[in-house]
Amino acid sequence: AQVKTPGQEELPIPVLGATAASSDKISLSWQYSSGAGIDGFRLERSIDGANFTEIGGPSVLTASTTSCTNSNRSPATTYYYRIRAAKGTINSGYSNVAQVKTPPAESQPTFIAIPGTINGNTPTEPPKDAGPATPGYDPERDKGGSRP
Repeated sequence: AQVKTPGQEELPIPVLGATAASSDKISLSWQYSSGAGIDGFRLERSIDGANFTEIGGPSVLTASTTSCTNSNRSPATTYYYRIRAAKGTINSGYSNVAQVKTPPAESQPTFIAIPGTINGNTPTEPPKDAGPATPGYDPERDKGGSRP
């Protein structure tokens, strides 16, 4: 929590929300009382809900920023996030802790190449005595290059 000294401004606390956008991305958004004249926000992440590390500060999460995406996350993993407003050396109290679990990665079909096959099927050739490819065409009769 924020320790306030006499004459020091107290900053409002943001409200944070989080959703899993995919198995490796988390969408974060927050609400904040405008007009506080802040520099931006400090976003923190944890994998245990107790030990947080800052992953974004006011230089990236400016005062006009209200959302971001945290990419390259692990599938089927729970993450915890919290955020606070920052103005110079003053920080607001922490927001609520937003908990979100990424879904499992989608499994991709596995293809096994078998020598002598195409897509698992054995290639076949038409029988040698299948006849002419064009109905009515006889290559023996058309030795002069004309066709019927």
